[in-house]
Amino acid sequence: MAYPDCCGQCVVKKGNGKEEFCDSLYYCIEKAKEEWQAAKLQFNEAVDKDHIDSLIYKINACERKYIYLLNLAKKEKFRNLIK
Repeated sequence: MAYPDCCGQCVVKKGNGKEEFCDSLYYCIEKAKEEWQAAKLQFNEAVDKDHIDSLIYKINACERKYIYLLNLAKKEKFRNLIK
């Protein structure tokens, strides 16, 4: 499921070196989770050895993206608490 608010780039570096997060970070997290789950389902149905190998990389990449975005959300939450 694609979210219309998702920019695809949740972190934007400003000229001063600070990171700024898009308004739809939480939608991006949900999208990343869905992509990860979809990759796992594809893996369960795969039969070709090369396809299985490629799906292993895809699952790992999706999982890492999901964890990365969760960590960004945690950082943003703490930044908002400090302000």
